[in-house]
Amino acid sequence: MADNDKTVAQTVAAAPSPKQSAARTARKVVPQATVASTVAVTKAAETKTIAAKPPAKSAPKPATRTASKSPETVSVPAPSKTVARKATPSKEPRKIGKYIKEKKLAQGGMGAVYIASDPELGNKVIIKKLLLKNNAAAEDRFKREANILRELQNPHIVNTYEYFKLNRSSYLVEELIEGCSLDSLIEKYKEYRANDIKDDASSTWKGTGPLGTELALLVFLDACYGLNFAHRKNIVHRDIKPGNLLISRDAEVKLTDFGIASDDKADPSEGDDDDDDDDPVDSEGLTVVGSMLGTPSYMSPEQVRDSSSVDRRADIYSMGVMLYEMLTGEKPFGCPVKFDARKKKYVEDEEVSRAIMKGRYSSPRKFNPSVPRKICSMIRKMLRYDAGKRYDSMEPIIRILAAHLSKFDKSKIRQELAVMVRGLSDNKKHKIQIYERRKPVAQMFAACVFGALVVIGGSMWLWRNGYVHKTLLSPWYTPVDLTMKIPDKGVDNVYSTNLPMMAFFFEDEGEQEEVGNSSRKFEKKGGTDGKSQIFTTRPVYLQKGRYRIKVVFGSYIIWRSVNVGKSGENIVIDDLVSMKDRRISITARAFDLKTGADLTQKTKFTLFYKGDWVSLQKVPPKDIVSGRAWKVRANCDGYSTKEFSMLIDWYQDSIILNAGLE
Repeated sequence: MADNDKTVAQTVAAAPSPKQSAARTARKVVPQATVASTVAVTKAAETKTIAAKPPAKSAPKPATRTASKSPETVSVPAPSKTVARKATPSKEPRKIGKYIKEKKLAQGGMGAVYIASDPELGNKVIIKKLLLKNNAAAEDRFKREANILRELQNPHIVNTYEYFKLNRSSYLVEELIEGCSLDSLIEKYKEYRANDIKDDASSTWKGTGPLGTELALLVFLDACYGLNFAHRKNIVHRDIKPGNLLISRDAEVKLTDFGIASDDKADPSEGDDDDDDDDPVDSEGLTVVGSMLGTPSYMSPEQVRDSSSVDRRADIYSMGVMLYEMLTGEKPFGCPVKFDARKKKYVEDEEVSRAIMKGRYSSPRKFNPSVPRKICSMIRKMLRYDAGKRYDSMEPIIRILAAHLSKFDKSKIRQELAVMVRGLSDNKKHKIQIYERRKPVAQMFAACVFGALVVIGGSMWLWRNGYVHKTLLSPWYTPVDLTMKIPDKGVDNVYSTNLPMMAFFFEDEGEQEEVGNSSRKFEKKGGTDGKSQIFTTRPVYLQKGRYRIKVVFGSYIIWRSVNVGKSGENIVIDDLVSMKDRRISITARAFDLKTGADLTQKTKFTLFYKGDWVSLQKVPPKDIVSGRAWKVRANCDGYSTKEFSMLIDWYQDSIILNAGLE
């Protein structure tokens, strides 16, 4: 069964003319230069909605992503009842809020997508505009996507910068990714592979998939990191597929399009209701509508039945389908829905459903012999029909992939990926590389060196940690443990934990010499007691007598006298716990980054205070205290605005800001 999963009907969908739709349904189109973005489209020049294929007499209708009021309905309404709305051309304003439009990527009945520039920061962004002003369900889903994405700040997920409303229209501002989507890369390299094997009987492509096994696994591992982060935030994507995975020209892999994601904190049916029960679904790969939300060829069985009640295991199933396709160029199963001409709607394909239920699909090794058997077993578990028999999270999948890829040079593979992505946009063919595992001789040598280091290091560790003292020399030495408490102000004390926090022991009699091998570094024990963070040292073994302890922490020095007897001592130092938040003085200056000219007098400095940006001079000094993060902006006419976010720990009392503007 044909499977056209490259086109996505999103929250912002572009509607083509029937002629364009029919033409693009009949052939596969791969753009030569692509801008990938959170529109989940690298084929920005193509239509975002494709007419489904009903019977011959039925006219094709464009599909849109909406949802029905019946989340438990298995079938989806026929497309013949939906009519595309023609957009009325009009002269658009040059700006959207503060952003300057540079190019329109797509526009349809639901919305429009633009490339724009931020005049303050000078970077380019993607702006998604919702055109359905009176459609509450579409607007709620659009806003929910923005809220979800705000929580997903991760290197492997496309960033969302801003959501706002202007002149009754809703806008979403997202990161612009210059590169391609994974589906574009797969399709192009399937073509390259077929042509290369045809022309060269000894082609290296014969023993691997279109992308090469290790490169495909590296891209998939990055996607796993992004999805695992979303799952830990209780967010289920529900539309995992190659078209929603973007790869930059620098080989950064990012997950996108959370338009139909579900949030465990929300009502499971939220966003799945719509006033129109007659929306179409495309059985050949579009993000479908009605009770089924997602892309059929990648959807888990439970998602086909009811998309509103799925959990992260549905995403794991979709990831299994996507990995199979990355490794082989094929999908494990056909599309689980088909068009019923008599009922005039899409229904479940029983033959495909039986294959999915029984797990009947060809092993990836049939198409790509280089796929490790461990990876084949992992895919089989990801594609289990029963969600309870799949992996419960992405963690074990990440461990399996990381273990396999540790045998290869990942930096070399990533460089290869960057070349492929750039070649795709420049229309340059690049032959896939076969990567060899690290040489066994090198591994044996490394093991010998490691063993020698372990023996030497182990001996030193036994001595430094007092095992000799507490065994052979125990009659003469007593263990002394130190515990240090510092204030816990609710700030991640990255800086305070990196400050010098040391203890030194001195004899209390005679010349008060330092005791040999007694200096100790405090290390975080983990957890708090509600008021303080706790740090401890390794035991110091001392002979019976009186000693002085010198504790150094940043600018603080604390002395403590102690009398060591025969039994062990546990000394708690909590002098700093009662320290109060300090007032902070902020000194702000600005200069031209190129010429070095002083711009302080011309620059306006503002502080983010009580939810708003307030002039630095107008903020009461008593309110600027330590133990929290402060944001300062430097704005000067003719220069880009610079923003600084500064974490001020409890013991700090002064900020000196020198803003270089350009």
